[in-house]
Amino acid sequence: MRENPDRGGPAASGQTIYLDHHASTPMDDRVIASMTDAMHCLFGNANNVEHSVGRDAAKAIDRAKAQVAALVDAEPSDVWFTTGSSDAIRMALDAAVATSGRSPLRVASMKVEHPALLGALGALEKAEKIEIVWLAIDGRAQLRFDSLQTALALGVDLVCLMAANNEVGTIYPISKAISASHAAGADILIDATQAAGRIALHVEAADADYVIVSGHKIYGPKGAGAVISSLIKPQHWDDLGHRGTPNAPAIVGFGIAAELARAEILQECDHVGRLRDRLEARLQAELPELVINGDTSSRLPQSLHISVPGSLNDAVIALLSDQVAISTGAACASGALTPSHVLQAMGLAPTLIDSALRISPGRFTTARDIDVAGDAIAQAILDVLHVEKKRIAC
Repeated sequence: MRENPDRGGPAASGQTIYLDHHASTPMDDRVIASMTDAMHCLFGNANNVEHSVGRDAAKAIDRAKAQVAALVDAEPSDVWFTTGSSDAIRMALDAAVATSGRSPLRVASMKVEHPALLGALGALEKAEKIEIVWLAIDGRAQLRFDSLQTALALGVDLVCLMAANNEVGTIYPISKAISASHAAGADILIDATQAAGRIALHVEAADADYVIVSGHKIYGPKGAGAVISSLIKPQHWDDLGHRGTPNAPAIVGFGIAAELARAEILQECDHVGRLRDRLEARLQAELPELVINGDTSSRLPQSLHISVPGSLNDAVIALLSDQVAISTGAACASGALTPSHVLQAMGLAPTLIDSALRISPGRFTTARDIDVAGDAIAQAILDVLHVEKKRIAC
């Protein structure tokens, strides 16, 4: 695994150690180089192929389509670029509603999905364009597959299922869900935002009807995402209001990021998995009451979601803010006054929810980063526990 000490060196260097790769990733230097070149050379409008400048931009976008499609073994013509996953989810759901011929559309999903999907479903439900059937999960945020089978038996048009949970890292049985959905005559949307490039998806998601991916989760640029679907046609895309000048540099960077993610996935999974396990062991040794949330038998290799009852997570985050970058949950819900919808749906006790921390190393994280960060996180939690015990004693 290629390491770059300038990306996230230990606190001794004056830099914050970045362990929030679930939220976003730093851009790879190779991606930056491709985008810089594109900014210089691909300034033409890819929609204007009457001259070579426009054709060059169009060709670059076609290459990026092939690179992104390879993440899920899809056809390049099935890639529809958007401004990110949230936009892609909305466009995919709008396309499903517009092309189904059924109203309202019956949609099955879980309450632990990303806020972007839940928000889009809620808006469509309010507009009476869909009916939602909620699928059951267990205390690990894992799908109870029997609830999906029941929903399909009762009649569902579209299943929405994330490939991996963005908070606790639980990996879902998407291959099994795709087969069951299609056998029942339902389409399926897989939100692969957290999973693409982090676990192998080119076999599992190949048969999905809609797949959502994002650039900034795989060391590419923000503002670049995609819906991958053979059900969407150019006319549908235009009708959904998505015609405009493509952002060639961002799309090129997204393509390079996707190509690198696919090529380096095995070594990257090994790298971040070893770092995650190293940090987990270090924290368990220092914090006997530590609880690991999620499905530890099926989780993303970089995912570590913990709770230590009594250590309020906002206080821990405040102590660590200049040393270690971690979070309390989904970046799209950061700063919200309400507890995590994922942890609530899992049925976690309030003490576990209030102390929950999401930690995720990445491509440029080093073993030294992990050791320094592990000590800092453990000490911050111990400090908060000490203050809380004193407060209770008073």
